[in-house]
This record gives sequence, C-alpha cells and structure tokens, in this order.
Amino acid sequence: MGSTASPELINQAITILKGVGVTVVAFDVDLTITQIHSRGIAVDDDKLQAYKRQNRIMDGELPLASAWVDSIVPDFVAFVPRLLEAGINVTLATFGDDAYTQTMGQSFGICGHALVTRLLRSVFPESTVQSILRYSVLLAPHLHPEDDIPMDKTVHLACIAEAYHVDPGQVLLLDDQPRNVISAIEGGYQALHVTPVELNPGVVQGFKIENITDQVEM
Repeated sequence: MGSTASPELINQAITILKGVGVTVVAFDVDLTITQIHSRGIAVDDDKLQAYKRQNRIMDGELPLASAWVDSIVPDFVAFVPRLLEAGINVTLATFGDDAYTQTMGQSFGICGHALVTRLLRSVFPESTVQSILRYSVLLAPHLHPEDDIPMDKTVHLACIAEAYHVDPGQVLLLDDQPRNVISAIEGGYQALHVTPVELNPGVVQGFKIENITDQVEM
C-alpha cells in the first residue's frame, strides 16, 4: 500500500520541521514505522519449525520476519527520502536490541540490527539504509539491568544528539508510547505521539505525515 500523503503535505511537514529547528528525526520502530509489534524478536522464516518446537515453552506468538517487514508504514517510506533530501537526518530510537537472541530465540530468532536492517533494505537503497543506521540506538533497558537505564528513550536521544553534534531541541522523537514522548519533552527534546496500530485494528496507523502537520505549532 502506497502512502496517502500528497507531495504537498510532505513538503508542508518538512517546512514545519525546519521552522521549529529540527535537524534530526528519530523514529521508534514497532507500531510506529511497522504495523506489527515484533516484541523485540521475529521468527526467521527459514527457522519456523525450530520456533514451533520451542514455542510451547514461550509466552505468546512472535511474528514471522517477512510479515513484520511487509508491515512497514507507507508514510515512513515516502517521508524518509524527502527528509534526507532536505538535509534533515533520519535515525532510529528503539527498544529493539541485539541481546534478545541471548535471552530467547537463539535457534530461530532475528532481532536488533539484523532485523531493522532487513526492514530498511526492503524499501530503501543501501546508501539510505546506512545513513539511517549510522547513529541509530537499539537498546532495551530491561536487558541491561546492570546499567540502570531508565525505561524510556532519554538515553537513546542523548546518544543521538551527541552523535550528530546537535542540541536536544533539534532532535524530534516520533513514538507510539506516551511515556517516551513525555520523558523526551521533559529532557528538552521535541517529541510527537504516533497513534499505535492497536487502537484502530485494520486501519493503517503508525506514523503518518499528519502527526507532524496536525501537532506541531510554529
């Protein structure tokens, strides 16, 4: 499914972002740029039988990697190239973490950088993929209890701002979790809430261009 956002609406969103000083847009992943939640790990299609054998001791179902990749949100696909053309950096701030395979799914799972790389390569050329991944932060705080990381995106955003050499107010977080949006704003970042897919089943939600044009005041 293609984006329903017109070129004019996309241009309007970029003008708004520039007007409020945004130079980096950090996207959450699950239920923000995808319509399916991976729960941190997806099942490698080639290892489905291994997953079925192990799933009897696991809590709930995990998505197939191919289905998760296919659920990428159309407006994200349309928006990223235009942001980059306009000189606005794009990155990811997600709880997806390479460590998930150490806690579950070693025999069947794909997670962290491998999973988001597969997602991005499904729609973007390699140069765009590498541009997005360069300073992306894939970190699940609960998998690193020894580091005492807060259960929000403030550490992610601090790393991103430092990597791009920008002030917090130049970074915009787009996220479906209200707590991440609130804590980001309290930390001096810009942040917008994205309506998660689960609130309107069957309708393409996640990130939409209107999240910017309807919420940001210049």
